[in-house]
Amino acid sequence: MVHPGERGTFTAEKEYCGGTGRSRTCGWKGDWASDDGTRTLRDVWLRGDDVRVDDPGQRVDARDSGSPTGVYADRFIGQTLGSIVFILGAAALLVFCARIIWRLHKEQQRLRVNRQRARRGEGTRGENVP
Repeated sequence: MVHPGERGTFTAEKEYCGGTGRSRTCGWKGDWASDDGTRTLRDVWLRGDDVRVDDPGQRVDARDSGSPTGVYADRFIGQTLGSIVFILGAAALLVFCARIIWRLHKEQQRLRVNRQRARRGEGTRGENVP
């Protein structure tokens, strides 16, 4: 998801973690500076899905959305591309499965008609068989 706002760079300073086991979550706080250098935000959270920060000092492209407590990782292109590829792949798989099911259905109909004709003494194309 893209958040409108001014583009800039978030510099990670400290990681904070809470919870235990599967409910354990971690996040980074740091400073953000606009790309044009006119604005800075101090001690803000880096927000966003699937944001990877490994070490203090690491920089991440981020947008200021107007929240006084956080900026959002600018990962729109990668997330959108990944979502599009996933959706297209799922749609292709769905079409492929639907075609197989349709062909099996048509084949069953053809076999059923041929069996009925054979019982009536007709050939498979409707001609009478002696």
